[in-house]
Amino acid sequence: FSSSKKSEEVHDDDDKKDEEDEDFFASFERKFELEKAELARRCDDRSRDDPHAVAASFAARLADSDALGFDDLAAAARDTDLRSAARTVMDLLQTGRVEGYTAGNLDDSQAAKFVEALEAYRVDSSSNKDTEEERVRLTVAVPRGADVAVELRALRPSEAPRPTFLGETPPKLFRRKEEERKKLVLLEEEKDIIDDDDEEDSDEDEESEPNSAVKLVWQLWQMGNDDEARAAGWADSMERDAAFVLMQHLASPSAFNQLRTVEQLGYYVHTEVDMYNGVHQFAVNAQSAKVGPVELEERVLAWLAKFRDQLADPTSVTDEDLDSNKLGLADAIFKRPTCLADVVERDVAEVFSGRRFFTRRKRRATQIKHHTTREHLLKVIDDALLSESNRRLFKVRVYAPDLADQQLDDDKKNDDDAQQVVNEKNTDGGPVRLRSFDDIKRFQAAHPRHPPPIRWNEAASPDDPVP
Repeated sequence: FSSSKKSEEVHDDDDKKDEEDEDFFASFERKFELEKAELARRCDDRSRDDPHAVAASFAARLADSDALGFDDLAAAARDTDLRSAARTVMDLLQTGRVEGYTAGNLDDSQAAKFVEALEAYRVDSSSNKDTEEERVRLTVAVPRGADVAVELRALRPSEAPRPTFLGETPPKLFRRKEEERKKLVLLEEEKDIIDDDDEEDSDEDEESEPNSAVKLVWQLWQMGNDDEARAAGWADSMERDAAFVLMQHLASPSAFNQLRTVEQLGYYVHTEVDMYNGVHQFAVNAQSAKVGPVELEERVLAWLAKFRDQLADPTSVTDEDLDSNKLGLADAIFKRPTCLADVVERDVAEVFSGRRFFTRRKRRATQIKHHTTREHLLKVIDDALLSESNRRLFKVRVYAPDLADQQLDDDKKNDDDAQQVVNEKNTDGGPVRLRSFDDIKRFQAAHPRHPPPIRWNEAASPDDPVP
């Protein structure tokens, strides 16, 4: 009797555990579907409401054929289920490289134990030694002196959130009935998650998206390439990189003041230093409801020329101003974070990038503080940004819907072959207008890539393999 009773208790415990597991996975799947819906919604909103974000997205897609857009992320969120996501995670655990990074009061033996603990989560840790070599992503090299522009059209509220090139008409957006949308958010039943019984918007009197945007991207040079830097008249790549970073530091408030405050073009004006697969890029992104993307582009180039003249004038940017900015930037770059988590984040960024150039910040800060001159800053602007024959510049233009129609009419009046097919390198100096994904792919196929990123692998022992 006692044996039978004990067996029943074991079965009861197993049943209870199964029920708990089922409840956990049901709750987890519910949360997974909710996160999917939220991610897709955010991506759709960025595509529809933020022309400057669309411009930035396509700037990345032109330079890097592997870059993803908002539409890619939204589609993946809608198409992925929990099982396929789990399989992907398992594949990564089985075939990916495991590296451990430790910071704090740990010696080598403790760090090794940490890595061993990570290995325990792998299904088959032996596969770590036979990992397929990682494919190196390369940046498309825009031709020097070329006039290259990706041209898109902003969306009206009733139009589907998908990439729309100039000359395209996007389909109308289908909205869910209000009660079905509530069910989707609440995720009450599985059918409500996948039910596509929608109704079409019929609001013909909606206001058009008023904003246009443009992003100008200058491709500069490969980070750390000393030979290339010396050929361009620099002492080494560190001297050139430091001058570029200080130039952008000074350019950011100047652009904001001129384009947003003085000219009042719009609320969004942003300069940035980009890095695509080891290639430095300088970019200006602006959005305006007052002027179209072509005029925005002209205003940005006019500001850059004015900024260059101000920088060359010691009465406009005094030596004291320059020294103060050099000191402030150098301190900001080299200042060691007080929080251990921030220290880890800084170092792990070098690991994830593949550079492992851990002394980069200290060396760059020293170069800026003690060696970068006004002449260095002017050389960056003159050689890489303003020189029409030498610069690698491309633009992404996003036209407000009404301006898009006007631009197409102007193209027809001027008999401008704006939809130039790019099957080969643009050697005639004419404009290259990319107005479809096929145009972008042909452009990428017709032009070479920048060299692969340089790797330093600092802090490794002589016996460690280069990752």
